[in-house]
Amino acid sequence: MKISAVDHITINVKDLDHSLHFYGSILELEQLPSVKMEGQTIYYFRLPGGTRLELIHYNDDTGIFDGNKLAVGSCRHFAFEVEDMDQAVRELEDAGYSFHLHPAYNDELGCVCGLMRDPNGFELEFVKR
Repeated sequence: MKISAVDHITINVKDLDHSLHFYGSILELEQLPSVKMEGQTIYYFRLPGGTRLELIHYNDDTGIFDGNKLAVGSCRHFAFEVEDMDQAVRELEDAGYSFHLHPAYNDELGCVCGLMRDPNGFELEFVKR
């Protein structure tokens, strides 16, 4: 089997308004048409390279994930590469988001990287190569 691309990444939404604002206005991702399905609405954003981000908003309360980020079998984070890390940090912090691992050069990885959480508590990494 040959994988040709990553089609989409999905996050279950805890706070729809904050999530749409974060990914649309702060990260400036293009919002695509949403899809209403039985029991849920999927909000799409275009990621660089053609991959889509799916934000799923369930009609019913499904509970909040309280798992350990180090637990095996869990998805820990995904990473965005940025052109200007200082600008990214400034814009995110000005919008009220903070890094729990402030961006710094990592010798082993050979890049500047930092970690923060989106409005749903999902960990995001920002990388400058």
